[in-house]
Amino acid sequence: MQRWCRNLVSWIALLALVVPAGWGGARAAVAADADVSAYITSPTRSDPASVEPGDSVRVTFRYEADEDAWVEVALIDAEGEELAVEELELVETSTTRSKSVTLEVPSYAEPGACRVVLRLADGTVLDTERNAVLVTEDVSVRIVSPTEDDPAAVEAGDVLEVELRYTA
Repeated sequence: MQRWCRNLVSWIALLALVVPAGWGGARAAVAADADVSAYITSPTRSDPASVEPGDSVRVTFRYEADEDAWVEVALIDAEGEELAVEELELVETSTTRSKSVTLEVPSYAEPGACRVVLRLADGTVLDTERNAVLVTEDVSVRIVSPTEDDPAAVEAGDVLEVELRYTA
């Protein structure tokens, strides 16, 4: 009995090594076997998108695939948290094609630079654009005094107080 249990455990362990991590059925299996090449064309580090929390950002990439494949486009913040992920299917093509997807930046996104990652459904990374999306805060600043209507009179060496109001 013990030998049979050991063989069963060995077989199950072997099975776990054969099945790809994150396997989700036929769709994931197709992506794992597909020969796909792709690169992100927009946004990029040299031409980043500037967004605020709650906005969306359009990601465009070019690809070639020798068979249909599933990919994911992810927006990842500086701490490595995935802020948005969209999954889409690429159709078989012998020529380079362009594809776009819109990612929704969550309202809780912190200001900073994010990277865009294009990967197969099995996690294989096809391309990464670092600092491609800049999450900014909506900040407004207003000078309360002195103003053009109420100027300050100062002389050399005087201290000038400027009152500002801001929202962030």
